[in-house]
Amino acid sequence: MKTIVNILHWIGGLAGLGVLALGLFIWISGMSPITLQIVHALLGLTFVLALLILGIIAVISRETRLQGIMCIVYAPLVPIFGMLQMTLLVGDLHWLIRGAHLLIGLAAFILFGTTGMRYLRVKEPVHKVGKQPQLIR
Repeated sequence: MKTIVNILHWIGGLAGLGVLALGLFIWISGMSPITLQIVHALLGLTFVLALLILGIIAVISRETRLQGIMCIVYAPLVPIFGMLQMTLLVGDLHWLIRGAHLLIGLAAFILFGTTGMRYLRVKEPVHKVGKQPQLIR
């Protein structure tokens, strides 16, 4: 299971960084060709699926159950808000919605990272944990 979480962590991390970079490019440049939007949406879907699968795996472990539940609950909120954002507060104040979308995505990225790292740390063998420096524990 640790191998699956490691692979999932890499896939979700790369997809999350791609979504963030592409979303910021679309926002800052003002260009929004349909191709960029589709790639952004596909990378976002990949990230959200990784978040959901990580949440399901984390729920199985007693130590990460609460974070797993948070991942499962939070995962559908990101794409729903992403799809609805173009219809919310259209006009001069639309940047507020874009900012909220960015913050929701960043929170999902942080939740994904902390859940994955905590799951991997909990599943480490006991002899490896004892060899870590005091600051890391």
